[in-house]
Amino acid sequence: MSTALLVGVAASLVLMLVALALLVVQHSPVLAPNSAESAWLPLREVLPHISRGDPRGLLDLGVLLLFLTPIVRVVAAVGLFAAQGRYRSMAVAYGVLGLLSLSLLLAP
Repeated sequence: MSTALLVGVAASLVLMLVALALLVVQHSPVLAPNSAESAWLPLREVLPHISRGDPRGLLDLGVLLLFLTPIVRVVAAVGLFAAQGRYRSMAVAYGVLGLLSLSLLLAP
């Protein structure tokens, strides 16, 4: 199951490196000088920024993928524990999944 973590981290790294390269090539800072604007986009704005070609959208997508990677790992663990009949471990994994999901839902 560590394959899920490896693939998630590698894909996240590729997205963030591409985004940083585009930021350098386009000479566009993540923030305008003296700007009070947040460096991170709200979740609902990530895909529209990507569709407009804004590297900040790719950068945020890479971070979001990095965040979602452990969730995929925990979902896989729940399935494995269920198949093995390890219901106590499955309950703990569901608790972890609930906390991870709650933190994602509470994100701005």
